[in-house]
Amino acid sequence: YIAQPTQMQIKDNALHILGLYGKTIELNRIRQINLSDAIPEILFRNNGLGLGSIKKGYFELKDVGRCSLYLNGSYTPYLHLQTYDGEIIIFNNKDEESILHIYNEIRKRV
Repeated sequence: YIAQPTQMQIKDNALHILGLYGKTIELNRIRQINLSDAIPEILFRNNGLGLGSIKKGYFELKDVGRCSLYLNGSYTPYLHLQTYDGEIIIFNNKDEESILHIYNEIRKRV
């Protein structure tokens, strides 16, 4: 269960992050979304799982501060979200199509 890839889905005007450290974010709370090929340096884990390249939970990132990571390896692109209240979420998945689908769906609705 712990090492299973995190899944994201959009349903009922919300982004649902499923699995360990999952959460629901209303789409109208999303301020910014982008894709990148890298993430800032991870300084330390606040609360979560760090098992090699699998990182889930709350981490401190250089020049970013505290954020939620849902990383399942070092696959790109990384999906970066920021909410209006300052929450930062970074997600990846080995299936690039699923990342691009979520990105495009959020862009259409935000």
